[in-house]
Amino acid sequence: MPTSTVLLCCVVLIQLFAGQTDARSSSPWQTLSGGAPLVIARGGFSGLFPDSSSAAYGFAVQTSVPGAVLWCDVQLTKDGAGICFPDLKLNNASTVEYFYPNRQKSYPVNGVSTQGWFTIDFSLSDLSNVYLLRGILSRTEKFDGRYPILTVEYVTTQIKPESFWLNVQHDAFYEQQNLSMSNFLISASRIVSINYISSPEVNFFTKIAGRLGRNGPIFVFQFLRKEDIEPTTNRTYGSILSNLTFVKTFASGILVPKSYILPLDDKQYLVPPPPKSLVQDAHEAGLQVYVSGFANDIDIAHDYSSDPVSEYLSFVDNGNFSVDGVLSDFPLTASSSIGNRCLGTQETLPPYMAPVEPGSLLQAVNAIPPAQAPNPVFTDDDVTEPPLPPVAAKSPTSTPGDSFTNAQAPTPSGQTRLTLSLRFSVFASLLLLWISSPLCS
Repeated sequence: MPTSTVLLCCVVLIQLFAGQTDARSSSPWQTLSGGAPLVIARGGFSGLFPDSSSAAYGFAVQTSVPGAVLWCDVQLTKDGAGICFPDLKLNNASTVEYFYPNRQKSYPVNGVSTQGWFTIDFSLSDLSNVYLLRGILSRTEKFDGRYPILTVEYVTTQIKPESFWLNVQHDAFYEQQNLSMSNFLISASRIVSINYISSPEVNFFTKIAGRLGRNGPIFVFQFLRKEDIEPTTNRTYGSILSNLTFVKTFASGILVPKSYILPLDDKQYLVPPPPKSLVQDAHEAGLQVYVSGFANDIDIAHDYSSDPVSEYLSFVDNGNFSVDGVLSDFPLTASSSIGNRCLGTQETLPPYMAPVEPGSLLQAVNAIPPAQAPNPVFTDDDVTEPPLPPVAAKSPTSTPGDSFTNAQAPTPSGQTRLTLSLRFSVFASLLLLWISSPLCS
């Protein structure tokens, strides 16, 4: 190849790379890709409708930003079918115990004996009579018992989401019951489009790696509470968090609770974050960061003044970082937050429109001195009553007895006269009745 051709190719590549860098630097988002954060609808619009119902998925598609992702907690039935259901136990969000009251069982789940109606004890045909219920009792009951349990295939072929996310929460449990989640996903991927797969178990990613094709879904490792034990490594999730390069060997992203990024104190105030956030560390390791736990009807930090939009903005537009996606029960609120036209304008925004700075409200509360008593202290002698208005003396117009003696006599009520009239009427009626009756012979 001529030297001039090689130089020309190098110049073109440099310009293309520079153009991509300029495009990313001009983007208002500080995500790993430079694009807008994803809106991930957990079970659809599960804040209003029962989780993973057709109404929840359909309403989420209609009300969310373009490109929103539908989340499905995939569970396996007795015959190996994959269903979208928010829990391992059917009785937590369905009418199963009313149709099958005697089919409760006990299984060890992550080493803890757990009782309930498990999906592995029912075939897909058994569940045709079971309907979905709300999982959080404080939410409306208007849609309980109206929607059937959906299969993974139904959601993708009938709802037709732009992006689909499968969460595998209990792969080890299904393996203990001789059911293979990885085999189900491999066969399902030939029929449906799966864009993301998440799980809190390292061994699951080890088994499925390379088995879904070169253009397979994005793998996301889910972090549970920091003190919980990951079953494969037998390490806490908090300790795994300190080794993001290890996570990068089997996943392209992480899913963490909100408290991993912006923690709260015991009084529900945001605490000042460390100089470098988890999001920045993960982005440097090449990992996308997705955040869970968003909902309009749960307690949030006092710093947000009960405004969920302010909470979203603190994760996606705080001037320091942007998470790559938010997992929400109310995707409409997440969509309106991310679609805000004021995003990326921190330098020109007035202070009252600026995003909440974590820890600022807590610092303000601590800086306020305690209220002190009045100085000097007030006593009863310091309180004086205003003078009463003057009252002119008036002489009486009559003696005390005159008001009674000079008063007119009361008018008779006529009660005695009315009584005599009634007696006369009764006597006259009896006399008339006696006269008109035939005489006795």
